[in-house]
Amino acid sequence: MESTNSIRKKLMQHMQSNHIMHSTFADISGINSGTLSHILQGNKPISMRQLVAITAGMGLPEDFFFDDYIEECFSFLISIRRIRPFIIRCAELDRLDCVEQIVNRLLDDLAYVSVLFDIAEELFANNKRLAAGGLYSFQNGRLLILICIA
Repeated sequence: MESTNSIRKKLMQHMQSNHIMHSTFADISGINSGTLSHILQGNKPISMRQLVAITAGMGLPEDFFFDDYIEECFSFLISIRRIRPFIIRCAELDRLDCVEQIVNRLLDDLAYVSVLFDIAEELFANNKRLAAGGLYSFQNGRLLILICIA
């Protein structure tokens, strides 16, 4: 999966082309040096907090790696602890395309419906109604219906 590693590859290219040492980028980004090493080696998934730190450390717009991060979320064991803050931040930045991609992938397993509903409730309460609309679902037995709120 080449796209899975694109954040790592772009970070390594950035560090090489700008002659930034590993420890220097750890200081710039605020990521622990050991954690950064594990991330670069592909041994550790990237958290949302780390993604923000990497992006800021590279001087890029916050949502620069969002499309790549979707792949990151599904390349390791699926973790709502990684996905939830990502969905929330996508909603805050009006990256509804990313929210839609995440929802479509999560709905392959209906066990995530209740989690998505809870996130939708939080978004709705925070006046992020378009993003919430992409997440709302209702269960009627085995029937799943997604609605959009305009």
